[in-house]
Amino acid sequence: MKALLIAAIFVCCFVSIHAQVKNFSFNIESQIGYTSNSTVPFWMRSNQYGSFPLPGLSFSLLLSAKKVYDTSKKRLFDWGFGFEERNNVGQKIQAVLIEGYGKLKVWVFELKGGRSKEVMGLSGDTVLSSGFFSE
Repeated sequence: MKALLIAAIFVCCFVSIHAQVKNFSFNIESQIGYTSNSTVPFWMRSNQYGSFPLPGLSFSLLLSAKKVYDTSKKRLFDWGFGFEERNNVGQKIQAVLIEGYGKLKVWVFELKGGRSKEVMGLSGDTVLSSGFFSE
């Protein structure tokens, strides 16, 4: 019984399901975490677009869906969207919209509206904290 409980906790803590069909992709991820001193550390909050856990013991469920442009065919018109949400359960219950946008492409022009994660700069690595530089 104890082993079953440990296995259930492990599955709940580290599950990530990703599915992709043509230009659509879907992702479901669960996380569990604990931070001491009732404060989330700076390195867990910075450059995360608002996607960070609650202070103390918390459980998080992340949901995302995207549709990118179809590059296999030359199309005059195409559309896409992106959605990412983080649901936190801990000292309080919280839902945060990380990304939510829609976009239309007509020939070489694109119209995009909503909240999206974008990286600006000439050359850089989004994983590192050194930032971008010009060559």
